[in-house]
Amino acid sequence: MILRGKNNFVRIFSEARPVYGKHVDMRYIFFDNPAEGFKMAFIAGKKTGKAARRNHIKRLMREAYRLNRHTFEHAVAESGVGFHGALIARRSDTSYKAVEQDIIKLLDRVAKDPKIAGAGQ
Repeated sequence: MILRGKNNFVRIFSEARPVYGKHVDMRYIFFDNPAEGFKMAFIAGKKTGKAARRNHIKRLMREAYRLNRHTFEHAVAESGVGFHGALIARRSDTSYKAVEQDIIKLLDRVAKDPKIAGAGQ
């Protein structure tokens, strides 16, 4: 699901843990209550260019995430926690391949978080 609402974004930017990539950053929060759900946001700030370019970058991020999310979502679901995350574009001059590689690395790093890794044991 897509993360929406001002309160959720305030929480993402104030409380979330950051993970940095070359082209894409990620901020995430785990919740002890699985009822919080599994939600992801895709953000491209105004520094990444005009609206058409920002929308293009968000489409690239959504597609790369869609194709590579399954193992990550499964790990979070098995751990019994809620998850809110945001993928944030850092650069506008990136290719799909670079965005996809960055997202795969970020998801792998977040999947190794003790909240997920320790919960399945």
